[in-house]
Amino acid sequence: MRRDVKGSAAVIAVAGSLVLALAGCSAPAGSNKSGGSGGAASGSAGMASGGDAGTAGSAMGGAGGSMAGGGSGGAAGSSGSAGSAGSAGCQNFDLELGETDAQGVTLLYEEMSVRFLTGLGFVGEHLYLIGGGTADIADLRLIRISLTDDVVEELDEFPSTTTILVGDDLIWHEGDVQNSTMGELKTAKIASVAQSTVLATTRSMETVAADAQNVYFYGYSPDEVYRVPRSGGPAELLYEGARTEGALVPAGDQLYFFDVDANSLMRIPAIGGTAEPLVDITAPGAAITSSDGLFWSEKSHYEIMYFPFDGDASTVVVSDLKDSADELVLNGDELLWETGTTCGEISRLPAGGTAGEPVASGFDITTWMGVHEGRLYVTDRQHLYRLDL
Repeated sequence: MRRDVKGSAAVIAVAGSLVLALAGCSAPAGSNKSGGSGGAASGSAGMASGGDAGTAGSAMGGAGGSMAGGGSGGAAGSSGSAGSAGSAGCQNFDLELGETDAQGVTLLYEEMSVRFLTGLGFVGEHLYLIGGGTADIADLRLIRISLTDDVVEELDEFPSTTTILVGDDLIWHEGDVQNSTMGELKTAKIASVAQSTVLATTRSMETVAADAQNVYFYGYSPDEVYRVPRSGGPAELLYEGARTEGALVPAGDQLYFFDVDANSLMRIPAIGGTAEPLVDITAPGAAITSSDGLFWSEKSHYEIMYFPFDGDASTVVVSDLKDSADELVLNGDELLWETGTTCGEISRLPAGGTAGEPVASGFDITTWMGVHEGRLYVTDRQHLYRLDL
């Protein structure tokens, strides 16, 4: 079954623990990217050649097996069976600043000395990014790009990758993401980050999201979902006792999340109450809302799912992807997603469409996608690109 995308995108803010993208330019057999709403991570699906021991296979799914599964090799010295073409011809971009390639992709910003770059969102006529330097997430800073003349400004140093932008409010966690130590949940206007306010003292968190009233997060050991008023106050426990994964998605007066121990998409009132299991899930990834429902990526099935807010069943929107969809974004009624790792490909499902269409390929570990006035902006680990839709 499938469902056409209806309605315009509801603005949500979701960020995962944005892990530094330290992979090289070629993917080893079995490598994949499976981040949440904004990061690169390590997963399990195969992308590389399934070529056998005696035959040179292509790097993206050539003679020995299909791209989606990374097929097994044959006997030594013999050729493997023909694999799917996939993105065998995909090459990373080689553009100068301001240059546009044949796909219509323009390079707006490049910083080869950093190992991490991701978008936060749009405020007025600017796009804000976070860029960083080393494996211990040191030397992070805010970056601002003018949407009118593409001028780049490097702004304040910034202490966290667990960060979201809601309107012109920056919300972040300062503390050790990997350990159960205490930290601070902070907020500040994007124009004056130094004048921050502590919303709550919390233990470490992995994913953070927000609506107009509250900030929601879950952390490590044990996995528990919390709520903190955006005006400040103690963290209130909303859900405990199971392992959560993927995005937290506030929508209206409800909060949606994934319980991978229960294998279920869950819904709980944003003010607190009883969590309700909705539909089965397997390995959830990126998620985003439209005006009437929730889309999410199923990483193990290479599918994109949809659940209507007023319904009781999910449907497959896109199937048979070449890889898991690690970034999702809506352009009006059109759904866009990214698959692949070191040579990522962006595709779209037009409103009323029945199959995905390729948009562009060549992105090196995509970390974020955002749409502003009909233009798609994409960050990979060292670049910012723009594409007219």
